Amino acid sequence: MTIETLTNPLFMAAFFAVAVFVSWAIAAAITALQDRAGRKKLEAISAKYAARRAADEAHHAAFMAEINRKINP
Repeated sequence: MTIETLTNPLFMAAFFAVAVFVSWAIAAAITALQDRAGRKKLEAISAKYAARRAADEAHHAAFMAEINRKINP
């Protein structure tokens, strides 16, 4: 490459356009990876919460059944 090529306005415009596109592509890839990791974490938290809530509801149902047996012998 010569100095004439490097200082040519068309070359400079094309170079910066490619640089912007590459930086956008890298940013999009990083964002997609972070989103996927975030979704996995949320799904794991949701599964743990659903299991805990089901256990709490079962415990509550058993507790209320015991109360009903004591009130209505």
